[in-house]
Amino acid sequence: MGMDQQMVGNIKQGIDMVDEVMGRFNRPANDSASRYSAEAEAKAGLRETQARAKTRDVQHDALSDARNLREAREHNRSRRNAGWGQSGLAMSGSKALVRDGNRLTDRQDEADVLFEGDQAAQDILQSGRQAGNMFRINGGSTPRRTTLALGSKIYRQGR
Repeated sequence: MGMDQQMVGNIKQGIDMVDEVMGRFNRPANDSASRYSAEAEAKAGLRETQARAKTRDVQHDALSDARNLREAREHNRSRRNAGWGQSGLAMSGSKALVRDGNRLTDRQDEADVLFEGDQAAQDILQSGRQAGNMFRINGGSTPRRTTLALGSKIYRQGR
């Protein structure tokens, strides 16, 4: 029986040691929990700031792409119009409708490029917020701008 008590004591001591090591890896001691939470908040803020900067870059690139597309299409359109002008033919009827249709298509393509840029920017912001909230959650802080973070406060505000 003495051997069983000693074995149980050794196992308990090993488990306590593993728990202590895992506790240090997962979360620091209670006295530095606020520092850990502040670090998590700082990392989360950095992640969100990086996402905002990347969003501005993506939006700037989308505007630049749309501008380049518009300029190229206008250049091609003006060359075609100059060709019509040199021929001495009047631009009317179905030819004028085709030209106007092409102009509308060009504007829609430009709007599509801008829309895709906005969608990409929104995706980057969303992933930045999610990464920031994961830092906050893992650091013991509360995530921002989520229904989970608001919890029962949603129902209390309705009163």
